[in-house]
Amino acid sequence: MINHTSVYSMPGTCFFDLAPAAGGEPYRIFLSIPAQRPPAGGWPLLVMTDGNATFPFAVASLVTQAPYPTGTNVGWGVIAAIGYPSDEPYDPLRRSWDLGPPPVKSYPPFVEGGPPVVIGGTGKLLDFIDNELIPRIAEMVILDPMRRSLFGHSFGGLFTLYALFERPGLFANWIAASPTIYWENSEILKNEAQRQEAPGNAPFLHLSAG
Repeated sequence: MINHTSVYSMPGTCFFDLAPAAGGEPYRIFLSIPAQRPPAGGWPLLVMTDGNATFPFAVASLVTQAPYPTGTNVGWGVIAAIGYPSDEPYDPLRRSWDLGPPPVKSYPPFVEGGPPVVIGGTGKLLDFIDNELIPRIAEMVILDPMRRSLFGHSFGGLFTLYALFERPGLFANWIAASPTIYWENSEILKNEAQRQEAPGNAPFLHLSAG
């Protein structure tokens, strides 16, 4: 019989809430920083969407594989996952707005009597990452600006593609896991057709399905 339980937390992790300077509700930033001394060029940075859901998996994968780089080809780095001030894995309404590309559109509520579902805020989230999140983390830990990666799954994968097409120099690596390319009759392909040219080296894009 268990007589006493304690709240579990993942060692080496923390979170803080950060509101956009332009106004609006804060994001909850889940952060993992290696205990080791950073390399001369700074740590690589992985930014993730859907932080409440994805952060635990990413940290668990890192701490179990990074100690054995010759076998896993995984090294230490900083993980910053963008979530919301909630204990739930997702905030469906905010997630729809943040990760659903423009133009702004409204859809029926998720549940009867609920508020409408609105998409189109990806540009604002991208500005937040570029102008506020990355600089804030860079104040806390030394980062390598040439080794930044963005990960998103499903709607987060769609956001990753949108961000790549709009601001290809922001990250070196882009991981779009099962992106909802079909959304709104594959409207994201219009963004791809008008994509910005990447400065310097071509970005790396990893696409997966399933």
